Amino acid sequence: MIRDVTRSSTLFAAALLCGAVSVAAQGTDTTSSARRADTAAAAQGYAPSPAPEAPAAKAVVAGSELVGGTIIVPTRSPGDVEEALRVSQLALARADSELTSATARRAKAQQAIQAAQRSLAENAAKRDQADKEKRSADKKSLEAEKKALERRKGLAEQVKSLNDAEVDAASKGREAAIARQQALDLERMLIEKRSGRASSAVISELERQTLAAQKKATGLERDFAGKRDFVASKRLDLYRAYQESKGQGS
Repeated sequence: MIRDVTRSSTLFAAALLCGAVSVAAQGTDTTSSARRADTAAAAQGYAPSPAPEAPAAKAVVAGSELVGGTIIVPTRSPGDVEEALRVSQLALARADSELTSATARRAKAQQAIQAAQRSLAENAAKRDQADKEKRSADKKSLEAEKKALERRKGLAEQVKSLNDAEVDAASKGREAAIARQQALDLERMLIEKRSGRASSAVISELERQTLAAQKKATGLERDFAGKRDFVASKRLDLYRAYQESKGQGS
């Protein structure tokens, strides 16, 4: 009986010991897992992460495209460029027409000047003859005719000067229209290359050429505007001279 109790006690103690060892082992595993988790968390917290670098690179590329394609050389629709080309073609046709008309008017004014010069030469010969023959009344009449002829010649010279300015302005307008067409052709080509995903080198060169052509066209258009203003001033001066000549009976 005593032997059985002793044996039972031994078995119970052994069971308790095994349970303690098992619990201890579980505790050790849990502690190790916790330590590994802490170590991983620490490593994850302090290790450098390359993830943010990708957006930064994209931002640089986007910034480059923004400067080259939108701010410096804004993109327009093909329809807008075609409409601008149509306007520039009309401007060229108008400049050609004005150049033709102004050239014809200048030739006519030159003929008027030459005719006045011939009339003045004839008047001078008549005055000399009247002076030799002592014809005072004829000489006085010829003197009045001379003044009228001089006014007519002066007016014709002013008309020719206006025509010269008109020819110059029309020539500059034609030059400006051609330059604007060239700039628009380059812009249209640039739009096509951008939409066709051409190389950045090709697009960059087209952007440079487009900007240079636009600058040239703008400068010529500014010169054309100045010449048109000069023509308007000369036309006003001519009108005043004409009104004055009418008052003097020429």
